[in-house]
Amino acid sequence: GYILIGDSRFVGMDQACEITDNATNHEYVVAKVGEGYQWFVNTALTEARDIVRTHTWISRWKYVICLGVNDLWDFEKYKDEYLTLKSDHDLILVSVGPTGPSSTVSNDDVTVFNQQLRNFCDENDIPYIDYNTTITGEGFTTQDGLHYTNTIYKRIYEIIEEGMRGQGTTATVSPSPRSE
Repeated sequence: GYILIGDSRFVGMDQACEITDNATNHEYVVAKVGEGYQWFVNTALTEARDIVRTHTWISRWKYVICLGVNDLWDFEKYKDEYLTLKSDHDLILVSVGPTGPSSTVSNDDVTVFNQQLRNFCDENDIPYIDYNTTITGEGFTTQDGLHYTNTIYKRIYEIIEEGMRGQGTTATVSPSPRSE
């Protein structure tokens, strides 16, 4: 099973791709608009544990986490929590995506956060999915500078799916040492 944990961008992706409506893939979304680290540790992880607890027929879970756009300056806190999670779970971390011109979030700050995240993943043998580079290269559109159009959300989900399933070479930087 896969639990996708994120902020408003994962909310939008879930709505565009109907992930939670298609539980046959054993993919579940825990996401909330405007949230970051504090919500992640205080609420999202509890919700993820509840999903695992209520789906006992699934023996192996992967947490796929994409957070940071709401608190790009808090990477150190994320690192500690990710290391704790890695000790008990398969973990895949996902880049923060680019922003459009009307966003208050700077793409320079996104780049710094993603480089820290990628280095952390490399150093700790955690798979990393980089959709930021792909959609930046392909071109993307946003609704408001921060949130993508449904077409872009569907492309992001495709990239994440490839990385989750180990099918994409550009999506996943380092393989998970654990098997599904």
